[in-house]
Amino acid sequence: MLIHANPNELDADDFLHLGLDIAGFKNHRRHSYLKNITRYTSEYGSKPIVHATLFSDLKKLRQAQGNPNGGEIEGIDQNANPSHFLWACCWLKNYHNLVQMAGKFGRTEATCSKWIWFYVNKINELFGSKIVWR
Repeated sequence: MLIHANPNELDADDFLHLGLDIAGFKNHRRHSYLKNITRYTSEYGSKPIVHATLFSDLKKLRQAQGNPNGGEIEGIDQNANPSHFLWACCWLKNYHNLVQMAGKFGRTEATCSKWIWFYVNKINELFGSKIVWR
């Protein structure tokens, strides 16, 4: 999967196109923006701007305070693969089993599990500091 941007500078459009590509919407560039947003949110649960912001925030959190679970939030590597983050978002939205996830993303169950749980735990660390219920 080619990402046509520096992984450190991904914006909402980058997430939109990357997400649609890995979800299997191969001709998404021929469709309207609204249709693509609808497809993206049905696959990943939120709009691309939300995911771009969360991914960026996770990269900025190296020694953040305010983790409600105690301890410090470590964040993620600056060169982290945004596809792995989207796998977790897809799993959180659709709750497929690992066999389905592996088939969908063309990876082994072990690889999917590793990255899904890595990012689910990282997203969970944002509760209280970035993610709040209103």
